[in-house]
Amino acid sequence: MKVIIRVETIADRGETDVIEICQFERPIGELSPETVGLSLADCKELLHKLQQVVIGAQSQEICTFRRFRTRCGRRLFLKDYRKQKVDTVCGTVAFRSARIVSCPCEPSCYLEVEYSPMSSYIPERATRELLALQAELSACIALPSGCRNAA
Repeated sequence: MKVIIRVETIADRGETDVIEICQFERPIGELSPETVGLSLADCKELLHKLQQVVIGAQSQEICTFRRFRTRCGRRLFLKDYRKQKVDTVCGTVAFRSARIVSCPCEPSCYLEVEYSPMSSYIPERATRELLALQAELSACIALPSGCRNAA
């Protein structure tokens, strides 16, 4: 038996993209108690690849959305792409993040400077869920009696 897992992303503008993220082979002739279902390593790999696809698609969508100014109607210039990393509960995920040259009509600085739209969504380079779990774990380590939700 061969299992292929694909992710279909549909952008807000309607563009569709299908990405194959994993393949697992489980031949019936080699079936044993150890090969039934997915192993923990398979699950971790699957979640990590899924997280990469989702974050990459979100980054691309944000870049496309933020390149058009509603105030002046201009399309902002794309300076380049940089590789960024974000720590998630599924591990560290690297993704392409665009750097856009800001519009001179921006009231904050009235200058053309480059910025990354994704930086405002992940300012600490980690997801809020991971930061919350780290804080909870730190509290459990500091005060073992005060840790109720640890299981």
